[in-house]
Amino acid sequence: MHDYLRSYSLEELRNLYDGLKLEFSCFDKFKEIYESYYNSFYTEEKDYGDDVFDEEISKGSTIRDDSIQLTKDKILIYAKFKAQGHSDKWADSMMYYIYQGDSEELAMHLTYHHFNYKEKNVVDADAEVRKHCEHLHGDKYFVDYYFFQIDGGAPNLEDCSQFSRICTNKLQEGYDEQYAKDYALAAVEILKGDDFQFEDFRFHKIDEHVFCDKYARITERFPDKYNFGQGTSTLRFNIDADAYAEKYTLEYMEFIKELKDKNKATEEAEIYTEVYFKGLNVYREQQKQKGHYSNSDIEKKVFLDEYVKKHIDIARMYGISGDDDPLLEICFQLEDIFDGCGVGYGEDNTKDLPWRKSRLEELEKEILNYSCKSTIEENIKQKIKDKATEYRKYLDSISGI
Repeated sequence: MHDYLRSYSLEELRNLYDGLKLEFSCFDKFKEIYESYYNSFYTEEKDYGDDVFDEEISKGSTIRDDSIQLTKDKILIYAKFKAQGHSDKWADSMMYYIYQGDSEELAMHLTYHHFNYKEKNVVDADAEVRKHCEHLHGDKYFVDYYFFQIDGGAPNLEDCSQFSRICTNKLQEGYDEQYAKDYALAAVEILKGDDFQFEDFRFHKIDEHVFCDKYARITERFPDKYNFGQGTSTLRFNIDADAYAEKYTLEYMEFIKELKDKNKATEEAEIYTEVYFKGLNVYREQQKQKGHYSNSDIEKKVFLDEYVKKHIDIARMYGISGDDDPLLEICFQLEDIFDGCGVGYGEDNTKDLPWRKSRLEELEKEILNYSCKSTIEENIKQKIKDKATEYRKYLDSISGI
């Protein structure tokens, strides 16, 4: 056999392997990779002829040298992940993706996806990811965010670290863990995400705390069907909470410029946003009852402008502010009963009088059974009871009782 085609002996391979001084013993894998390359080159070039072989040797090239160089490049990657405690299959997959040019975190994503969805957990993919995070010295919040990202793409280690730092800081400030995680998710995933559309935030250089705090406080209000996130992670991005917090923050920006008072701006923004989203729910329900949902932004804007203008005065009349105060909905329903009835305006419109009286009785029971959580709510409840009594007396008067 021409020297160009000759393979390394087992002893030569052992010496070459020992020279690498790898942190994990994997000679069998080294030998397997070498033989795969050598056999491929040999099959391709064995019939070229001695003249070609002599020319290649004169250039300092043999197929065994070419094979061993490629083998060394690969085995260094493989041995690194074996040294971290990963399984043979996981290390082999990471070696494949990284060798072809992918980043380490992209290789983690591709390998995780492969074993989770194609191999159906031939290896415990979650356990392999946890080993990787342990090697990166990530705490449980780092790991949680890493899992949140990995199913959709290559995790960003800087973002994982930032998420962990924010969670830790919020816990040290006395917030509970769920608030800390939702706050951090808003700061890292939403505000810095590629899909975030509100350039006003960056243009006005608003304190991101306003948005993140509102998102963290509002998430529990919205049902799980509007959330999404990766299965292993405990984190769930809440679409409705995101929309609510964005609207609130933009309104807060306007009110703070107008009122120059943080407390007043907060109160006005909370009232406005609450009324706006109640109006949005009414609009969606009306569209649903029609059997279709209009894509007309103009139609929706006109409806919401009118709804907010009418109902925000109701909220102020009863002194209601804050997030999702259930008393606000009672107030809206109470006022809607008398919408068009002319209460206080000297009009004796008795249209739908039986329905109005029946609905008022239901609301009075609801008000009576409402359990207040603060002195403020007790005062609001009393205002509602007084107004309901006033309206009931009026209905009795126009019905001839």
